[in-house]
Amino acid sequence: MGFTGATVEERPKIGKVENYYIRIKKSKGGKINYKHPIPVFGSKAMDDGFRLVCLYGKYDAARLIEEFKNIGESQNTLVLLDDALQLSERRILAKKTKSDLNDKVFAVIDRVMIAFLADNYNVQFINQILMRVMMPFAYCQPYVWDSSKVMPPEIFMGRKEELEKIESSAGVNIVYGGRQLGKSALFKMAKMNIDNNENNDRAVLVDIKGLDYEQAANRVGHEMYDTKVIDQDVDTTDWWELARIVKNRLNDEEKPRIPYLLLLMDEADDFIESCKKVHFQPFDALKSIQSIGSGRFKFVIAGLHNIVRFHRDAALSGNSVIPHLTALTIKPFKTIEARKLIEEPLHYLGFRFSEDKKSLVSLILANTNYFPGLIQLYCANLIEAMRKNDYAGYNQVDTPAYEVNPEHIKKVLSDPYFMEQIRKMFTITLKLDEDNMYYIIALLMAYLYHQNVNSAAVIDGFSADNIIEAAKEYGVKKVAIQSKIVIEGFMQELTELNVFRITVDNMYLFSRYSFFQMMGTLNEVEEKLVEYMED
Repeated sequence: MGFTGATVEERPKIGKVENYYIRIKKSKGGKINYKHPIPVFGSKAMDDGFRLVCLYGKYDAARLIEEFKNIGESQNTLVLLDDALQLSERRILAKKTKSDLNDKVFAVIDRVMIAFLADNYNVQFINQILMRVMMPFAYCQPYVWDSSKVMPPEIFMGRKEELEKIESSAGVNIVYGGRQLGKSALFKMAKMNIDNNENNDRAVLVDIKGLDYEQAANRVGHEMYDTKVIDQDVDTTDWWELARIVKNRLNDEEKPRIPYLLLLMDEADDFIESCKKVHFQPFDALKSIQSIGSGRFKFVIAGLHNIVRFHRDAALSGNSVIPHLTALTIKPFKTIEARKLIEEPLHYLGFRFSEDKKSLVSLILANTNYFPGLIQLYCANLIEAMRKNDYAGYNQVDTPAYEVNPEHIKKVLSDPYFMEQIRKMFTITLKLDEDNMYYIIALLMAYLYHQNVNSAAVIDGFSADNIIEAAKEYGVKKVAIQSKIVIEGFMQELTELNVFRITVDNMYLFSRYSFFQMMGTLNEVEEKLVEYMED
């Protein structure tokens, strides 16, 4: 069935049911080409394994569900059924696995499916074929929309070019972009691909959220020790001292050689801000490690803003390396990447977007702004809607396959909880830091929309000068005192976030009218602006 290198361990019977524990062999580091987007029978099966049970005798859907509950719903389970399910019972089972069980997977392989697999056997594709014919009749939630949770590598789609630039020793040192765009997911994937790969390279990922440059040095030193990159626990707040220890380790010929060390520092905004006080010397120290040889060491930091753009003058005054570092903007998905994230996992679960309904994919993208996190949330809700009593409007008599229809899409879009999550994530995207500059500029843009509702300006767009003038009108000093260049920089980043777009006259508008609507009515916008007024 394509579970390469799987180990099988017999476990005590559950009542009279034969019970086995299956674990897929884990390869040693490096990139893994996962064959399908079903983590419970892929990457998770390498870490946690899954249960396999054998059932004999005559079963219908209701009896199978009862048996699953007797077996226990605490583990993902593959069921070998020595019976041939009728199509009608198989379709009833498809609904019941979604409505009657918890969030663990119960996937059934019966005689009919075994015969189909035998007739269509291909050693290279058999595992994908199995998943495509088995998973539509089970419940499975492959999407992960919460960035604090680990994203299975199978669901990491797109971003190939960005990932290569992060991983490569000749690639970027700075990654920036708004929330919900997948910076942390990129870092986790880079670590997974590089750390202990076939070349014995190492990658260290450190979350330095809320830490200044001294605290960050201390945490990085401890993490390098904990991950056995260095063999002494470094308790220092001095980046130059830390750099010396790392260089000595990379040059030590008596210890196992580390050909390439990649240091990834996530959530680095407070670290970056504090570095200004010491003329960005921690960056100079990190850059000095790269002098030991080509391709031996690289650091990458992730933050919300382009520090090369916003701190260039401060860096130049201190003769820092900052202006010489290359930066990578993480933007919303391209259409082809977004469509793949929507269509590929859903296809394995039995969902189909027919040719005459391909516009529904565009509707999903319009409501998620091409943000990976929002796409994951939307698709997860499409699946969860199937668990409700109305089966998301589908008829169990002729499903799966599930031909996605406007009613299913609208059901998710009309869900108050989902729409609140969309608004919440949109606001989080704008409220990036303590200053809330993105959010305030978006409010000022919405105010200009309201003030010019019947004017050509809503078509032609607004400039940084217009934003500054509106800020002066409301006494929002943190915007009003900024130069046109600074506000233009923020507006460019809002464009990179796909919140604003640039018109043919190099003016700015919301990229979608729905974003303007999310900012609120004129009264709501004015009330929010008053909160940022200063005496």
